[in-house]
Parts: sequence; C-alpha cells; structure tokens
Amino acid sequence: MRSGGRWGLVSSLSGPLPLDSARWSELSHAYGPASDLPDLLSQIDRMEEISFEDKGGPFSQLISAVYHQGDATSAALAAAPHLLRTAQSKAIPSRINLLIVLGWIESVRTQECSERIGPLYEIYRQCISEALSECIQILQLDDLDPVDLRYLLGALAAFKGKQFLAARVFQLDELYAHYLEQTGQDDTPPTRL
Repeated sequence: MRSGGRWGLVSSLSGPLPLDSARWSELSHAYGPASDLPDLLSQIDRMEEISFEDKGGPFSQLISAVYHQGDATSAALAAAPHLLRTAQSKAIPSRINLLIVLGWIESVRTQECSERIGPLYEIYRQCISEALSECIQILQLDDLDPVDLRYLLGALAAFKGKQFLAARVFQLDELYAHYLEQTGQDDTPPTRL
C-alpha cells in the first residue's frame, strides 16, 4: 500500500477515518479543529441509550459541533460512518436518533464540504447508502412514534438526495409553531431539538 497524497491516506481506503488519526485535527467543526470528536464518538459508542434528552452529554455536544445552526461541517462527514456503526449496534430508539442526525447532516451537506474531506467522501457516500437501508428497515416497524416517523421520513428524503424536501420535513416543527401563532392556538408540537 502506498501513501495517498495530501491526505496521508492509503490509496485503497476502505473504512472510516480511524479515531486515533491525526487527520481529525485537520478537519473542522463549528468550534474549530475536530480533534475532540474521536473522544465524543467513543463516548457515544459506549452509551447504552442515545437520546436527544441527554442535554449537555456527548451526543448533544457532538450534534452541536457537527450540525451547528443547520450547517454540516467537514468533521460531520468524517464522523458519519462512526455514527452509523454505533447505530447498527444499538436498540431501535437509539438507532432512530442516530439515523436522524445522519439525515440532518446529509440534508445540509454542500459540495464544498464534500470536497474538503478528500478521499473520505467515498466512505461517507457508502455510509449514507447503508443509512438509507437502515432507515427503510426501521420504517417497516408497525409501532413507530409519529414524531420518530416524521424525522425518519426527513432522513429518508436526505439519504435519497432530496435535500430540499428533507429540510422542509425537518422544519415542520417551526412551520407548525408559526401556524399556531398565526391562528392563536396553543398547542406545542413534539420535537427532537
């Protein structure tokens, strides 16, 4: 195997960026270099339950760093395969939450962001393809919570390359809240954020 140019990766890259790679510090997230992400990804992998209710915990910190104010970062794309691997080892509720985050990332991914990760982009694309399959499997369950169903449909749209549709599905909370405000109704929609 030989080194692969600027990225220092082997030409036959076949898996996600190793958590001990120095390359993490070359990637960025909302708060700067992504050298802290491997630790967060390891912590999330060890968590028994991964929930949006865990405010301030590793999952919340990771979301804030890689999907900050609706922007995906280069580190988000490198972290995605690790998040998928973790999802595949968890119970359905945690798996759903991780797939939703992957959907958020894909729904706002830009070409520029894709280009910044170089050869890791192909690994990211494989991850999204596998996430699509995982999402379809879960959508076949009969007892899905309606909120989970809505967010999974947004993730499905993102995984299918329908970023505009995915963004609109993910924004339904805001649209519903605006509708309630305009009509004077007092009913708070359930949300994941």
